[in-house]
Amino acid sequence: MADCPKCPPAGAPLWLATFADLMSLLMCFFVLLLSFATMDAFYFLA
Repeated sequence: MADCPKCPPAGAPLWLATFADLMSLLMCFFVLLLSFATMDAFYFLA
């Protein structure tokens, strides 16, 4: 058992949690932009 390599720590690395937070904030920002956008039906029908 002494020759067994050390296992990495369980769970996600710290940068992955930060990256996931950043991606969720960016998605919320673009959803907010889309919700405030005005869509003119005339341009869609033309």
